[in-house]
Amino acid sequence: DKSGESSSDKKPKRNPIKKLVEVKIDHNLIAARMLNIPLPGRTRTVRELCDRFDKWAKDDEVGAILLNLDGTYLAIPDVEELRSSISRLRDSGKKVIAYLHGGDPMSYLLACQADEIGCAPTGRLAIPGLGRLFPFMRGFYQMRGMEFDVITAGRYKYPGFMNRREPDKFFTEEFGEILDGWYDDYVGIIAEGRKMEPEKVRELIDIALFDAEDAMNRGLIDAVAYYDDFA
Repeated sequence: DKSGESSSDKKPKRNPIKKLVEVKIDHNLIAARMLNIPLPGRTRTVRELCDRFDKWAKDDEVGAILLNLDGTYLAIPDVEELRSSISRLRDSGKKVIAYLHGGDPMSYLLACQADEIGCAPTGRLAIPGLGRLFPFMRGFYQMRGMEFDVITAGRYKYPGFMNRREPDKFFTEEFGEILDGWYDDYVGIIAEGRKMEPEKVRELIDIALFDAEDAMNRGLIDAVAYYDDFA
């Protein structure tokens, strides 16, 4: 007699409405190598967030992830690690949406891995490319009566800015190659995420700064809206 079955024997019905999980990404998200630096507030590591993404990718109750991007100081390798985890989320069938409050360069690179990007009407998108400043310190030390030389094991073993006034040939070659590689990665992330030709991305990087409406018109984002309306 089926009527005699206890209610405890019945399996609970799964909610047909999928969850939307919001993830706040800001300056409190750090690389694990920075854990030894005293930082204010509660911090999370990139690895911890990647583990969460992988967990949500296997969770049938999660339907979408909202990346609430409010400024980050991550480097490109950390962004690449997060992008790989976001890619696994999308491959699992989850929708990933990104919202930019301000549009700093690293936040935008993360947003490019999402299915859709929104930006605040008051926001500005910055994609200025990459650069690096090297302090050549020889003159500084000489002013304080200090002289020293550095003995290296090879021409490219030491950058040399601590005991020189200007870059030499080997310094220029080495860091030129490194920065060119970083820049190509930077261009590639935007080109892949926004389905643009790399040359078009380079032209936009030369412009560098866009208000929200201009960024949408140029295909860099998909929507301009306040957060409550977008989410």
